[in-house]
Amino acid sequence: MTSSTPTPKIEARDQATPDGSGQGTWWREWLKPIVVVAVVSALVAVLTLASNVLIGVVESLRADIRDGNAQLHGEIRANREEIKVSEAQLREEIRASNAQLREEIRASNAQLHEEIKASEARVRDELKASEARVNQRIDAVKEEVRASEFRVRDELKASEARQAQQ
Repeated sequence: MTSSTPTPKIEARDQATPDGSGQGTWWREWLKPIVVVAVVSALVAVLTLASNVLIGVVESLRADIRDGNAQLHGEIRANREEIKVSEAQLREEIRASNAQLREEIRASNAQLHEEIKASEARVRDELKASEARVNQRIDAVKEEVRASEFRVRDELKASEARQAQQ
């Protein structure tokens, strides 16, 4: 056995060629027009099928988006209607509350007016009573002054009469 470099084994398909010379490679057979047409046709068919599937998916997504938009717009309209109704209710409640507050204010004002009138009447009565008491005191002081005046005159006359007797 002699040492030599091993030679790679060449398969039969690498050696076979259409003309039988055995000099071509296997991939040359793939370059034949019939094979190329078959492969390209298969690729076109696969690409067409894939594009149809993608178009279907895109159309389905579009439909879902349209449905979602329609549903969203419907909910927005419903929410707007609810808001309008609640605004109307709030306005009515505010009007009723304002009317009630006005009535309470009017009643309170009327009550205050009556209390003021009653207070003014009491003050007038107290003032009249006080004035009457002051007038009575003045009259009493006048009486005392007159009585003192008469006593002083009488005493003066008596004193003058005593002096005239002396």
